[in-house]
Amino acid sequence: MHEGLHEAVIDEATWKLVQTQLADHGGKTINAVRRPAKRLLVGVLFDAKGRAMRTTYASKSILTDGAVRTKRYWYYTTTASGSEDKTEIERLSAKEIERVVMNALKERLADKRWLSNQVSSHESEGSLAEILQAIKRLRLASDATEGDVLAQNFLSIMDRIDAQRDRLIVSLNLAALAEPDAAHTPIPATFEIPFQKRQSGCAKPIIIAAENSPQQDQDLIGLVADAKRWARELLEGRASSIQQITECEGLRSGSVSRILPLA
Repeated sequence: MHEGLHEAVIDEATWKLVQTQLADHGGKTINAVRRPAKRLLVGVLFDAKGRAMRTTYASKSILTDGAVRTKRYWYYTTTASGSEDKTEIERLSAKEIERVVMNALKERLADKRWLSNQVSSHESEGSLAEILQAIKRLRLASDATEGDVLAQNFLSIMDRIDAQRDRLIVSLNLAALAEPDAAHTPIPATFEIPFQKRQSGCAKPIIIAAENSPQQDQDLIGLVADAKRWARELLEGRASSIQQITECEGLRSGSVSRILPLA
C-alpha cells in the first residue's frame, strides 16, 4: 500500500487514543446483575430456615393471535450463601402465595372478634375503633380507585411471613393501620395459614417406601427429571440460554451444563 498524499484527517496521537478507548469498551463479557422486582411480599417473606426470599422469574414464549410474546412466571426463591447446598433452595409461585396471603389477611381484618382479642390483649384503649375506621377507609379508597390501595396498605402492617412446610406464619403490627406514619405502640398479632408447598425446580418430595422395597436413587431421578425439563425449555424457546436457567434455578455456574447430558 502507498501512503496517501493528503494530510491526515486527525493526528496520530488522537487516533491512538480513540483506538485504545474502543478496545477498552468492546469485546468484553458483560456481567449484568438482574435487579429484583418489587412484588408484594419482598422483604417480609422467609423460608423454613429463616432465610430471606427474593424474586426471580422464568420466561416462556407463547403464540397469541399469530404473534409470539414472552410471558414471565414469577417466583420467590431462597437467598442462599455461596457455601449452602443449592438443593435446599426453596422456590414458591409468587402469584399463588400472594393470593393466599392477601385472602387470609382480608379475612382476619374483617373479623372484628379476632381484632378485638388482639387489641385487648395489649391493653390499647381506643385502638380497636381506630383500626376499624382505618380498615373502612382503605376499603373505600380501594373501591374508588379500582386499584391495589387495599393490598398495598394492608402489607404496610406486615412484619414477617415464615413459609413452613405445611403452613404460613404471618406476623403483623396492627397499630400501623391506624397510625401508618406516626410513632405508636406496636400491637403485634400472629396467625397461621394452612399452605401446601408445590414442588418445583430442584425441590425433592419426601418419599416413604416399604422396608423391603427396592431402594431408588431419588437424587439421580431428580437430576434426570431436571435435565429433561431444562432440555425441553431450551428446545421450545422457553429458556434462551443455559445461563438463564442457571439464574432462574438459583444454581452455581456450570451446574446446569453438567446435568443436561442426563436428558
